[in-house]
Amino acid sequence: MREWLKGLDAKDRRIIAEDIKDVEFSWPIGMPLVRSLGRELWEVRSSLPHGRIARVIFFVEKDCMVLLHAS
Repeated sequence: MREWLKGLDAKDRRIIAEDIKDVEFSWPIGMPLVRSLGRELWEVRSSLPHGRIARVIFFVEKDCMVLLHAS
């Protein structure tokens, strides 16, 4: 996931980082930013320029947000 983030331009990285921070400090939070995927998996949906959406899959373990995958 780190390599994927590094490959994005600075504006996209900033948007995704802000969205992840919002989820981390406002949990639990729902749509439109977070969607349940079932089985305790969640998806952060970041709206990027030009109609694109970045998705970061995560779960919550105790007080930690564990990021699993991004695309």
